[in-house]
Amino acid sequence: MNNLEIKKLVTKQLSYDINCEVDKFYKVNTVVNNNLHQKRRFFYKEEPAFLRAININQNVIIACDKQIKSWSEKFVNDIPGYRFFDSIQLNALNNELKKYNQQVGMIGEYFLPNIDIIENIETNFKYEILMDKEIKKLYTDKRFPMALMYKDETKRKDNMAVVAYDLENNIMGVSGSTLDSDVLCSVGVDVIKKYRNKGIGLALTKIITKALLAEGFIPYLGASIGNIKSKKLAHNAGYYPFWIELETYSINKSNTFLKPEYQ
Repeated sequence: MNNLEIKKLVTKQLSYDINCEVDKFYKVNTVVNNNLHQKRRFFYKEEPAFLRAININQNVIIACDKQIKSWSEKFVNDIPGYRFFDSIQLNALNNELKKYNQQVGMIGEYFLPNIDIIENIETNFKYEILMDKEIKKLYTDKRFPMALMYKDETKRKDNMAVVAYDLENNIMGVSGSTLDSDVLCSVGVDVIKKYRNKGIGLALTKIITKALLAEGFIPYLGASIGNIKSKKLAHNAGYYPFWIELETYSINKSNTFLKPEYQ
């Protein structure tokens, strides 16, 4: 695969995720019904999000409940699509969402590998690549929640892991891949605290990226808007930003990042 082929495949997947035609991503701001497509990524639930927005270009695509569709169409008709994710627009969106017991939830930025600059890497540590069922041997070690789902029995599962070892065969870190669709894999990495800031996480990310591409998968990285460290890792590993995604949640949904008094 080349970069153009990867972009086309990922854009097609995103069109399934948000229930729109591919060409909508390159035209004007668009609002569609939040129907669930059978080819959506595996982690989407059986109930659609009240509102989901995706931007890969200058425009934004919104899939939403019919209750807020008319308002959403008028709202995005008055702004450039890339401005949808600014705080002043999100405040206006939140004010409208409250009428339906909803709120802005997750906002993530997602990165794709630039295969023209993904390089072979020489490491000063040994590592092994585990595939599918081989990964289960790591499941008794719960130190790697960013790298592993600790699941292999569902469609969305751990399908590759790279394990780094020190000279005494102690695990220093793990990069892992989760199968999110037939070909799209989210990548995460965890490095044990005493081994951090030695380039191990970056090396593991590069290794698993090369290995996934060689197997015909498309790896991608995700980061919250404010996570500069994760974005820097993505950049240094040869990834570039490709899309931003927003999802709304029920106001009653618990937020693990906030203490109860702030919710």
